[in-house]
Amino acid sequence: MRQIRSDIGKKTLAVGSGQWLVIIVSLSMTACASYQTIQSTHANVVENLESGDRVKAVLQDGQELNFRIKEIRKTELIGDTRTNVSPGKIVRVSYGDIATLVRVDQDTGKTLGAVIGIPVAIVMIGLAMWAAGP
Repeated sequence: MRQIRSDIGKKTLAVGSGQWLVIIVSLSMTACASYQTIQSTHANVVENLESGDRVKAVLQDGQELNFRIKEIRKTELIGDTRTNVSPGKIVRVSYGDIATLVRVDQDTGKTLGAVIGIPVAIVMIGLAMWAAGP
């Protein structure tokens, strides 16, 4: 266990290897989704999005909608706000009502790689350090 000395109150803080593992895995999880801003015109939507894409729309009035695109129409997007944990609803969003439109790409491979790969790498480094001795 590594000890970190703090001058505040003359206390010593002990940080174990398990805590470092949690910190490293937590930081790596931030790279599991990517975001692409799309100009909210029919031409740009057709060029950059397709049915099934997950998007976040911030409307002119400040309301935020997260939904999966069901249909791209000439004047609006039809989407489904359903998730794994909520039943959701069907939404219709006019292009003129959208202030910002962002495609959200969840990368399952990166998430799985981070959850499994990073702990394995840490264990391997730890074993190598242990084998090398003091």
